[in-house]
Amino acid sequence: MAGRLAKAAGNRTLRIAAAALLAAFSYALTAFLPIPYPGGAGYFNFSDAVNLFGALLLGPYFGAVAAMAAGALSDLTAGYAAFVPFTVLSKGLCCAAAGLFFHKLRGHKVLRYMGLPVGAAAEVAVYFFAYLGLYGPAGLYSSLFDLVQAFGGAALSLFLYLAVEKTGLLARFGCLEYPRLLEKVDDKQGQDEHKDVTEDH
Repeated sequence: MAGRLAKAAGNRTLRIAAAALLAAFSYALTAFLPIPYPGGAGYFNFSDAVNLFGALLLGPYFGAVAAMAAGALSDLTAGYAAFVPFTVLSKGLCCAAAGLFFHKLRGHKVLRYMGLPVGAAAEVAVYFFAYLGLYGPAGLYSSLFDLVQAFGGAALSLFLYLAVEKTGLLARFGCLEYPRLLEKVDDKQGQDEHKDVTEDH
């Protein structure tokens, strides 16, 4: 039992460290590699690809927290403080959806990836209402560019995850994956144990 607890604590520490690294990388891509849209309608960046990759790797909770932290810091440093609440909500919903689908539907080779477009759609929807509330109908023009960034980021994150998966690195760092589902079973001596009931990849 002590060994299980130690392993769980170690896994949690590794996930926190990985989430922090991904958040920092996502922020750097937003802060230093933005691609401005024409007409001052915001900018494109590759942070969504990193955020969604993190959701697939770390699960909905750690993936969402990393994305929200990176997004909020990016808005604050770029002078878009008014968008911080919307960014936190949009990034959180996006990565939570992607992570939940991916890890709860492990046995479905296709359906588990459906959280990516669902999350991207949620992100676009949140910003749609943000533009409407802050700028009126004229601001909805920016939603067209958000479609490109959100769904483009989803596609890139899937490509990145599958590419990394083929290298075998995910198997080596399996401890970073979302905690496996365990169910309690009784051994022959009547002591409580657990077995892994999560389907393999």
